[in-house]
Amino acid sequence: MLNHDTFTAVLDKGRNAGADFAEVYVERWRRRTMRAINGSVAEANSGIQQGAGVRLFFGHDVVYGYTNDLSDEALGELVTNLAAFKGAEGRPDASGRGGIDLRTVNAGPDIHAPEKAFGTRDKLWRLERLREADAAARIAPEIVQVETSLIEWDQEVTVANSDGVLVDDRRVRSRLVTQAIEFAGDIGIGNVMEKQTRGSGAG
Repeated sequence: MLNHDTFTAVLDKGRNAGADFAEVYVERWRRRTMRAINGSVAEANSGIQQGAGVRLFFGHDVVYGYTNDLSDEALGELVTNLAAFKGAEGRPDASGRGGIDLRTVNAGPDIHAPEKAFGTRDKLWRLERLREADAAARIAPEIVQVETSLIEWDQEVTVANSDGVLVDDRRVRSRLVTQAIEFAGDIGIGNVMEKQTRGSGAG
C-alpha cells in the first residue's frame, strides 16, 4: 500500500513538527457478496476501500486525522494540518530528531491466510457453493424458499511509528448464511410461513 520511504517521510514530518511520537495506520478492505434465492443470483457486489490515519502525540495531547488519498502529497498535507492544531508547523527540530530507520517486525504466522488467494475463485464457483447450501436446506417438502448468502472480505493493515517499528497484518474472513422458509399450512387465519436462519463461518 505504502512504501518505506512514504512511511518515513510522514513520520519524520510529524516529529519535525514537534510531535513526541507519530504513528501511521494504513488499511485496505476488499469485500465481495453474493446472494441467491432458490439457486438463482439475486445480488452480487464487490468493492475496495482504503485509507490512512495519522496520530501525533504532543505530550499528553493527541491529534488524529485520516484520508482515503494515499499519495505522498495528501499524507504530507494531513500531517501539516494536524501539526497546525498545536501551532508547531515549521518549528525546527533542535534535538535533531528524524532519520527514522523503519524495521519490519515479524507478526508471526499468517493464521488467516486462505488456501486459495482472494480473487482466484470465479463467480460460478461461488454460485455452486450457494446452490449446495440451498440443496442442504431443503430437508422437507414444506420448505418453499431458500435464500443463501456468501460474504467474503480481505483486510490488509500496516502500522508504522516513529520508534522505527513497522508491522503488517492480514485478516481474511468468510461467512455462508442460509435462510429457509417453511409453509406451515392454513390454520384458519391464512397461510402461515415460518423462517429459520443458520450461519456458518470460520472464527
